[in-house]
Amino acid sequence: MSNEQGKILIVEDEEIYADVYNARLAPLGYQIETATDIPTASQKLGSFQPDIIILDLRLQHQDSEEGLAFLREIMARAPAIKVIVVTVEGTIQNAMKAHKLGAYDFIEKKTQGYNELPFRVNQAYERLQLERRIAALQQSEIDRIKGYRYGSDKVIVGDSESMHRLFGQIDRVASTDTTILIQGESGTGKELIAQAIHYHSPRVSQPFVTVACGQTENALLGSELFGHERGAFTGATGRKQGKFEDANRGTIFLDEIAELDAESQVKFLRVLQERQLERIGGKQTIEVDIRVIAATNKDLEQAVREGTFREDLYYRLNVFPLHVPPLRERKSDIPLLATHFLSQKLHLADGKQIRGFQEATMVFLIKYSWPGNVRELENRIEQAVVLATGDWISAAALQLDAARKFDAENKGLTELVDEYERILIIDALEGAVDQKAAADHLGIPESTLRYKMDKYHIKRSRFR
Repeated sequence: MSNEQGKILIVEDEEIYADVYNARLAPLGYQIETATDIPTASQKLGSFQPDIIILDLRLQHQDSEEGLAFLREIMARAPAIKVIVVTVEGTIQNAMKAHKLGAYDFIEKKTQGYNELPFRVNQAYERLQLERRIAALQQSEIDRIKGYRYGSDKVIVGDSESMHRLFGQIDRVASTDTTILIQGESGTGKELIAQAIHYHSPRVSQPFVTVACGQTENALLGSELFGHERGAFTGATGRKQGKFEDANRGTIFLDEIAELDAESQVKFLRVLQERQLERIGGKQTIEVDIRVIAATNKDLEQAVREGTFREDLYYRLNVFPLHVPPLRERKSDIPLLATHFLSQKLHLADGKQIRGFQEATMVFLIKYSWPGNVRELENRIEQAVVLATGDWISAAALQLDAARKFDAENKGLTELVDEYERILIIDALEGAVDQKAAADHLGIPESTLRYKMDKYHIKRSRFR
């Protein structure tokens, strides 16, 4: 194996040991430099830019704390560097400290440790190269993925007609202070939509505060939202500022808004109407300047009819409604999402060179109904990366009963690919204004689209 591009910095002040390290590593093809003290090592961290550092924590005239301080400096300046710490007998405590600070590996200052050094260094360098490939792939994926971008590296993945409509709505409302109600099933990405709105709003430099109303007990939710004064209730030993105050001048995102109890609904209505609140147990009126975004996976109109949600609060929230479609209604986005999640999870592959999905697996991903929506898809792909046994992810690795049944059907590859293509064509036709637009979306001539519609018995009368 050639490691001509790899750079190793040896931090060791005893010449005999530095010579031993050089003798073991020079035949491997690395570029090697040595530093005999921390200041020189710190300077070479910038000028030499090593990939691997072999660090003796206890240089002469220095205690291990100075070595640990240099390790902290390495992790702060170049956290990707693999640091192999040299330990001596009786320094296990320092080794544990080094591990917590980010050291990659350890060798003991004895013959066995020196003999293992080439293997340990090669292993560290291979790991570093893998991490760099993954980082490059992820950045490439971020650069090319289709969707709605916000922040420096965040994207809501989607290229279907329904998602483009949603992205257009986000653009129209983000610059305003209008109250927004985001509706959609669990796992569709409602919080990502709220984050994107905040990022593209004039309040972007101010707080974005999230409250999961359904995950907080009703007895505590009022205190969480509005804060409390000392002595307001048993256990209130001091004053607490609520989430509305935390979000002042920024955006508050109230997830699962249907779970608000009756008392909290009344207080929240006042915040929406007057931008004022009082802490629980307090009498002082507090002014708040906030943008409110609420989300629910329930039918609020039905909740109003059933008397569990205030009608006046519903109309105050539903000023600008947004609907996030479930994954089963935007199946053409599934290959994009699956590829995106795969690139994000490759660091879990534990050395496996996963190239992508088997064609049959992608067909299954598109056919499956995904009751847990995008969240379920992401979780299953993470699991598949861990369980994969080859270069390509099989449907069975998704660990779904439906996937195992799908694998058991043993359909021919041509049949699977045809089924995959048919699904994509129908999805494109349903989302486009006419057949020409659908053909453009698929990247094929309109004559080819008509041929494939006939081939797959897709009735032209169904589509414009």
